[in-house]
Amino acid sequence: MHRIPGITPYARRGGRAGLSLIVLCQFCKSVDCGDSDLQNASHCSMVSAMKFERSSCPITNVLDLLGDKWTLLVIRDLVLGKRRYQEFIESPEEMASNILADRLNKLQTAGLVSRRAYQQNPVRYEYSLTKRGKELEPILEAIIVWGKKQYPGTKKFPRVRRR
Repeated sequence: MHRIPGITPYARRGGRAGLSLIVLCQFCKSVDCGDSDLQNASHCSMVSAMKFERSSCPITNVLDLLGDKWTLLVIRDLVLGKRRYQEFIESPEEMASNILADRLNKLQTAGLVSRRAYQQNPVRYEYSLTKRGKELEPILEAIIVWGKKQYPGTKKFPRVRRR
């Protein structure tokens, strides 16, 4: 593993995000703060010091994180503006609550989703996409375009309106 001042490796705990090591920049406290080229590493760069679970193929690693039948639906709902647990549960696909909890934790561990408490007793959380998670929006749009061509009659869900 490469050692660069200001970069600390953190081993992942549990879950299958495709990576066995995540590198966190000590300066910006980000899991993914930009340039991964070791030759151009600056004080605010994520270093590519990752060990891959199956292979170094980007498709394999994305599928390890997003490739089950539920995870992209959680991301879709976040893109559409859903924030709270009950809003996700009310999606038409009827995801079980234990699956939803697992996928939210998996996405949070991968740095795609963040959560913040909006109520203290009992503690309840709102979820949102991180900068890294928002980078998936054009990919979802491309899937929608392809899906509408392949499955006529399907429709894009509307965004959630906040009160």
